[in-house]
Amino acid sequence: NLDFFTVESGDSALLDFFCVHATEDAQGKAQTPLTSDGSPIVAGKVNLNTRQPKVLSAMINGVLREENSTTGGAPFTTVTEVDAVAQGIVDYVHGATNPHKFRNLSELVGYPNSTTAYEGFADKLGTLLPASDQKNKQRREAVLRALTDGGQTSTWNLMIDIIAQAGQYPNGAANLNQFLVSGSQRYWLHVAIDRYTGQIVDQSLEAVPEIGPTAITLANLSFTDNQAAGTIVSTISATDATPNSIKTYSLVDGIDSEDNAAFTVSGSTLLSNAVFEYLTKSAYKMRLCVTNQNGLTFEQPFTIQVLAGPYTQWKISNFGENASNPAVGGDTIALAADRVPNLIKYALGMMPYVSSTSSLPTVETAITNGTAYLNYTYKRSDTATDVTVLSEWSTDLSTWSNMGIVSNLLSDDGISREIKDSIPSESAPKLFMRLKVIRP
Repeated sequence: NLDFFTVESGDSALLDFFCVHATEDAQGKAQTPLTSDGSPIVAGKVNLNTRQPKVLSAMINGVLREENSTTGGAPFTTVTEVDAVAQGIVDYVHGATNPHKFRNLSELVGYPNSTTAYEGFADKLGTLLPASDQKNKQRREAVLRALTDGGQTSTWNLMIDIIAQAGQYPNGAANLNQFLVSGSQRYWLHVAIDRYTGQIVDQSLEAVPEIGPTAITLANLSFTDNQAAGTIVSTISATDATPNSIKTYSLVDGIDSEDNAAFTVSGSTLLSNAVFEYLTKSAYKMRLCVTNQNGLTFEQPFTIQVLAGPYTQWKISNFGENASNPAVGGDTIALAADRVPNLIKYALGMMPYVSSTSSLPTVETAITNGTAYLNYTYKRSDTATDVTVLSEWSTDLSTWSNMGIVSNLLSDDGISREIKDSIPSESAPKLFMRLKVIRP
């Protein structure tokens, strides 16, 4: 027959001493963890003077189950009705003209004001409930009992965001930023502190599941050398616990980021930002970061291995340990005293140490269908796929062009192809042709 229904009730003070869920068993033994002073710790306590109505909605939603109901009815039938009561509490406590901050739990029901009249949230509750519940003692008290069971009025509630990381420092680490993370776990520490004594009256530790990016993946970790800057190195993807997350990728400074400048990121594509040379540098280190639409990030270092392309393999095959020596394997070095440099010999399938004058392109004039042509015939290697070979013409040995040249494939045996390039010559008093080999 306790009365938590009317503001004048003398029973309201009991709410400061009892709650729905006992913290001790019949023998007085604590059923919950204790603080250092022996008082029970009850997880999830909420300051009833909060400004967050959604927190209060969660406390009072479905608080009553009718014993004689086959469907287990609740005091409110819709979320809208629950939210209306929760918002009413916030308005009652933080009203612009007449705020009523709760000093203790009993004031949820009622207390004498300065004019010796009684007032309390119990009165206001009657106007917030659905019409069928406004005069129902059981239903009105169910709301107040739930609030007192899970609420406090004299505490500061804090949530401390903790990220615990495991890992190690590499040898020679110079600062804290070089810590290598091997695993991490996020926690939320909830603490309630008595506003008057400073004592911790409630605490709980909640492990938070990962909700952001957790890994970055590159489709390729190797790249063939002697390719132009701006060539695709790999596509980027990331694992993210956030459903349908929108991800942005970028290069960031940090451990193993010393070669970041050799790359660029466009959308989810990693591009080269230089011409990689296997004989100069065979591995590049860079560090990628993924950021989702919630601002959560994850960083991961990668090493891109540079592979020897056709031209580099030709150098290694012909020059061995001197392949990286610019005086031997340089593009413009002619080793057979025939004034034909390495790059030209590679493109035309010649041997670098053998004089190849007889294998050089030939030039001849011919008349086809009554038109005079200058024909330039040469062979190029089928394996020299990482260079561009083209003919050019000039009338003054100063300005060169490949416009108007007609190219014809004469033969291809799978090792080399013979090509004849032709340009009309009758309108030019002098006409010169040359072979140009271009590498990235």
